[in-house]
Amino acid sequence: MEVLQAYAAVQRRLYPMRSRLPWSTANHWASRARHMQEREARASDEAPPSVWFRDIEEIVGGPEHEPACE
Repeated sequence: MEVLQAYAAVQRRLYPMRSRLPWSTANHWASRARHMQEREARASDEAPPSVWFRDIEEIVGGPEHEPACE
């Protein structure tokens, strides 16, 4: 993401008037970086599935708590 933001900054410096247009390359790269940051923020808010399964094992009992078959 830092690379995309840096590339957008370079585009703004090289083409200051053109980069003000909504369809400019600089705005494209900046919006891509913003979308990636938002996606990462949403992903970090959600618990990964391994945590869910670990919690279920704590509630129900993991394989070490199963009765031995004799």
